[in-house]
Amino acid sequence: MGDLAERSGQTRQNLSNKMSRGNFTERDITTLAAALGCGVKVIFVMPDGSEI
Repeated sequence: MGDLAERSGQTRQNLSNKMSRGNFTERDITTLAAALGCGVKVIFVMPDGSEI
C-alpha cells in the first residue's frame, strides 16, 4: 500500500484511513486509478440487476 500511496501523492496513513472508512471522493478514485495505470468506469445497477 505504501507504493500506491506514494504514486497517488498521499501518505500511507492517509490512504489507509480512507480505505478503512471507505470514503473516497471521485477525485481520489481517479487519482488511484491513474497511479495503477488504469481508468475508471461507473455503472449504475438497478435493484432488478439491470445496468444503466
